[in-house]
Amino acid sequence: MREKKAQAFVEFILISIPFFIVLMGVFQFAHIAVVKIIINHAAFTTARVASVHERYDMLFQAVAEVIPFKDKENINIDVISQQNNEEIKVILTYNMALIFPFANKLIKEVKGLSGYNLPITSECSLPKENFIS
Repeated sequence: MREKKAQAFVEFILISIPFFIVLMGVFQFAHIAVVKIIINHAAFTTARVASVHERYDMLFQAVAEVIPFKDKENINIDVISQQNNEEIKVILTYNMALIFPFANKLIKEVKGLSGYNLPITSECSLPKENFIS
């Protein structure tokens, strides 16, 4: 009877380690997907504010209201005015710290990143509308 308990314990350990690694990977990639959706929405909101307002100093305030992250200092906003000021293009980049340490190392090796943050980028272009100056 003792040998069967030890065998069951060894089998549990052999199965549980890969299972939990896969489970943490699923959580990490789900977190990345949610952050990508939030960044896409923030890029659209920022482009909308930039297309209506002449003052670009309000853009970070618009992003801060849309994004629920605590580390807002990791957000970079680039505004590009194209085609004789008829179109506004906003590029929003967020350097997201990953949840699990092994995901940091894996993504760093695969993507060749210099740090342990994953840059998530979204861009949105809208026509310029001078409603508010």
